[in-house]
Amino acid sequence: MPGWVYPCTLADIQARLAKLPEADLESLWAVGLAPSTRKDCHVHARYIPGERPVIYIFSYVDTLVFKQPANVKRSEVESGLVVELMYGMEVECAGSRWLCRWNPENLRRFIVEHVLLHEVGHHVHYMQRARQGIQRPPTKRDTEQFAEAYALRHRSKQ
Repeated sequence: MPGWVYPCTLADIQARLAKLPEADLESLWAVGLAPSTRKDCHVHARYIPGERPVIYIFSYVDTLVFKQPANVKRSEVESGLVVELMYGMEVECAGSRWLCRWNPENLRRFIVEHVLLHEVGHHVHYMQRARQGIQRPPTKRDTEQFAEAYALRHRSKQ
C-alpha cells in the first residue's frame, strides 16, 4: 500500500522465531506481516488467540514518525515509551506536540527483538491458561505483564 512500509521482513521474523523454544510456538497457526487498519494503526502488533492463534506485525506510515496527542508532556512520553527509547526511537518537539521518530534499522530491531517476543508471550500465556483449564479471563494488566516479562527474558537469549 503506498505510503506504508513493513518494519521487518518475513525472514527477520522466521530467524527470531527459530531461536525460541519449540514448545512456546506450539499451536501458533501463523505469524506474519499485515497492513495496518484504522483499529490497529497505533499498535505495533497483535496476538489473536483462538482455534487458530495468529500474530500480526503491522505496517507503519513510511515516514516512521508519529505524533503524540495534544497536551502530552515530554516526561509522559519518556515514561510511556521506555522500551522504544531504549531501541533508539527519537523524540522531538514540533510546535506544541511531541513527535516520535524511528530510523528503519532501530524500528526493525525493536519489532524483531521485543515486539515479536512480547506477542509470543501472549500466546504462551494463553496456552498455559488453556492447559490449566482456567476459564476466567485474565486482566489486561496480567496479560501485559506476562508478555512483557517473556519478551525481556527471551531478549537476553539472542
